[in-house]
Parts: sequence; structure tokens; C-alpha cells
Amino acid sequence: MVLIDSSDSMNLVLPVAKAAARRLLSVLGPGDRAEVAQFSRRLTVRQDFTSDRRALDAAVEAIQIDGATALYDALYVSLKDLVARRRNGELERR
Repeated sequence: MVLIDSSDSMNLVLPVAKAAARRLLSVLGPGDRAEVAQFSRRLTVRQDFTSDRRALDAAVEAIQIDGATALYDALYVSLKDLVARRRNGELERR
């Protein structure tokens, strides 16, 4: 999961964060899946788990500045979602 802060505090550095996210996504292997989400006042999933690089890149580009930061809420929701998606016996990199 790529989680990007889209709060007002990121106004000047959001382009740098987006570039870093694209670099991270570019090194995923053919069978790897990723999700792109942004958080400010709340968590918003821009692209659910997929191996489609174009969809992931488009999701990163769609992120825009949107209000105050709720970092701990976003982390809690993200981690809870990852645990819920886990399948017994299936190996995944986290």
C-alpha cells in the first residue's frame, strides 16, 4: 500500500511525494500488487490493489491537497484493511 499525505502541510512537497511513489511502484515485480491511498481529514483509496501500473500511476497523479492531517486515523484504517485482506497460508510481501 502506498499511502500519501494530501494535507495542507504537503502543499509545497506533494510533487516530490508523488515522484517518490511512482519510483516505488516502478520496482514492483510482475506478480506484485499495490494499492494507492491518500489521507488528510480521512483516508481515500484512489486505486484498490492491482498489478496494473497505469492505473496505479493515474491514482498517484489524481491526488490533490485536501485539508488537515489525520495521520493516525489513516494508519489505523490502512493496517486494519491489510489484516482483513490476508488469506490463510498465502505469502505476501508487506
